[in-house]
Amino acid sequence: MSAAFKTSASDMNDVEWETRCELAAVYHLMDHLGWIDLIKTHMSARIPGQPNHFLINDYGDMFDEITANSLFRMDMDCNVIGSAVGNLMPPVSPFIAVSIRAAETQS
Repeated sequence: MSAAFKTSASDMNDVEWETRCELAAVYHLMDHLGWIDLIKTHMSARIPGQPNHFLINDYGDMFDEITANSLFRMDMDCNVIGSAVGNLMPPVSPFIAVSIRAAETQS
């Protein structure tokens, strides 16, 4: 059994941490089921209480490599919020997630 440890809590509340853990678990479940498309597929999650922020994976991470700490928090303008280390996704990928997240707030 693995455990997730919150490493940078300065700008992260418990709700965001729980959402990060759940999204990372979804990536691992998708990997376990074989529902992967190498690096061109991604899932995202809106952070409860922060309707303009969502979590998304780093470009190039395989689904079995994603952890709660490796996810990026982005705003609806595709700006990375907080500290981020990694490749970041190519410019087009987050816009797909932003379009979906924006449509959710309008309905």
